[in-house]
Amino acid sequence: NQLPWHEPDPKRRYFEGLTKNHTMIMSQQTYDEFGARRYKARKTLLISRQTLTLSAALTDTQDEDKVFIMGGRSLFQQCLPIIHGLYLARIPAAYPGNILFPHIPADVKLKSTGTPFEDNRVQLCYFERNRMEEKL
Repeated sequence: NQLPWHEPDPKRRYFEGLTKNHTMIMSQQTYDEFGARRYKARKTLLISRQTLTLSAALTDTQDEDKVFIMGGRSLFQQCLPIIHGLYLARIPAAYPGNILFPHIPADVKLKSTGTPFEDNRVQLCYFERNRMEEKL
């Protein structure tokens, strides 16, 4: 239940800047794994069987400009059909583990990639859902 790679400080600073003053939705397990200290200046909604459902969290945040789905895998999988954009850290190496990010839908296309961080092992990418233009 932990990341198998070291998280470089530049990536952490990028994450903090990207999500600051926005709402993050995550599973209780994801929250517990990463620790509450990382989520200052952010509204955090925790999804669990005992508290808040994903549907209720999405309803609560429908008027917000940006909402970040932080995981775990099940939440990612449930949200991929409805996302507008996807910030993803690509790690071009194989690591031991049994949980992988779900398949990205075909209509979600890579829009930009950032410069790899200092160790050249992590590259941030932004994907955006292609919307079909409505016919008049």
